[in-house]
Amino acid sequence: MNRFFSLFCLLSGLFSVAFQPANALDLIDKKLQLNAMISLSYDYMDSDVGQAAADEFSDDNLVDDEIGYGGNPTRLNAEGIISVNEGLDFFYGVSKVLAWDGSRDKLLGTRSYEAGVRGSFGSLSIGKQDTPFRTVGAQFAILRSTVAHRNALIGATTDEGNRLNRRAEKSILWVQDKDFAGGNLEWKLIYSADSLRTRGNTDNDKRAVWGFGIKHNSDLYTLDLAYEQWEKIYESKINATRAAIKRRINALEIGLLYEIINQDMVPGAISPPTLDRNAFGVNAAYEIGNITYGIQILSAESYANSNDTGATMYSIGAEKVFNSSLSGSIGYTQTKNEANGAFQGIDGIRGDLGTLNGGAPKAFGVGLRYRF
Repeated sequence: MNRFFSLFCLLSGLFSVAFQPANALDLIDKKLQLNAMISLSYDYMDSDVGQAAADEFSDDNLVDDEIGYGGNPTRLNAEGIISVNEGLDFFYGVSKVLAWDGSRDKLLGTRSYEAGVRGSFGSLSIGKQDTPFRTVGAQFAILRSTVAHRNALIGATTDEGNRLNRRAEKSILWVQDKDFAGGNLEWKLIYSADSLRTRGNTDNDKRAVWGFGIKHNSDLYTLDLAYEQWEKIYESKINATRAAIKRRINALEIGLLYEIINQDMVPGAISPPTLDRNAFGVNAAYEIGNITYGIQILSAESYANSNDTGATMYSIGAEKVFNSSLSGSIGYTQTKNEANGAFQGIDGIRGDLGTLNGGAPKAFGVGLRYRF
């Protein structure tokens, strides 16, 4: 009881505090802009395994009825636009992660980077960039700043957590858009011949990826579709498709997502094809003033040639915007695994919450985000 009382006290403080808005630091007239995002949270987590198992398998992100500060790395960003001539701009951006909370192996890591040109042909860039497949999932999901982050199930496996919400390193990305059918039609193409690195920052063995995405956006709806293919990843070749739709009705927005992943294991592979499964999601968000309330259900089927390895994740929460710099959130999530499933309860910005086969991990948390 005291733990939950502490959470609600913190929540009351979050939603009564007010800060003055702050803007990105513009050093050289848009040629160099600096900004950052600091996140703080206080979370309750339970792996549904009991204290004995949590102590025995502590390296597997198992906890028993624990409360404390969540994993919230700070983002540091630098970006800029330089006009080359009329109709042609050069742009760049670098996003770093400062894991001051000890949630990552290194104190300072690279989240993404890009450099490119933009003109009537669209934009063409190189760097470590989001694939269109990743972007569909990110734009569909709600409650992104809470414990209910989508990565615990969408693009995830029953044994290893998030595996296919990736950025492609050393990639080439082309983006173009046109007015179409009363809205905007955008398409993307991405390719990398060697897209992944190991933790020691040495090149892996030519893990190529290519993909495309197409999105139509209007006042009433957004339709989003993406496909990507990976070579030599997780002892396999992977083909993956995501499709999502968002429908807006005044202050209400409803979303649907479907994900198909085919995983062909290489000869002699040791691991089972845990990514070879389908998943779907449904969510709804309702905005009242500066508060958005949300509910989301994500579900993954059993992977190929297995039984009862799927899971369903139920989440509810709210996010409040105080001003252009400060926002607060509250969220609850529970992942109910089938008898042989072990999907995580949390796999995202708030750390990791594991479980054992058949477990139903749950989490509740409140948080703050400050951008400047």
